Amino acid sequence: MIEDARDLKFLITNIQVYIFSDREEIVNPGGLPPGMSYSDLGKKSMPRNFSLFGLMQRMALVEKVGTGILRMNQAMDEYKLEKPIIEADENWFSIIFKRPEASFEGRVISQKTVEKTVEKILGLIKENPKITQRELAIKTGLFRYLNSHSYMKVRGNNGGDDN
Repeated sequence: MIEDARDLKFLITNIQVYIFSDREEIVNPGGLPPGMSYSDLGKKSMPRNFSLFGLMQRMALVEKVGTGILRMNQAMDEYKLEKPIIEADENWFSIIFKRPEASFEGRVISQKTVEKTVEKILGLIKENPKITQRELAIKTGLFRYLNSHSYMKVRGNNGGDDN
């Protein structure tokens, strides 16, 4: 149900998802529901469409109303991730999730490290097009991060060559 002309304007606009190397952003057209302020987020629940909300509630498709942001923040804490940044105005609502840097055994892997490793792998393949995955892992120093049990299980052999 269209509440006012403002809702009609956003009816043809889609939710947008942007993925960057350091963050993910979800942008929702329409802003906060009328009567709800930014400070209400995570504390109050106010459906944008009362008819739809009522129908979903009667069908038992709605649970823990008004706790989404709180539960999301608790999950972020549990996984030791940065809490998302929430931005809202009368026209848009967005949430930004910072991406943690990749790490292996406590070693932080930067974008430059990844790029250098990719360049090294491509160089080794150019030198020897028949190089195996195992040889690449050893020559790049990535072998120590492989779990040999998982490696053998995935390869279906006893850790032999993987041509």
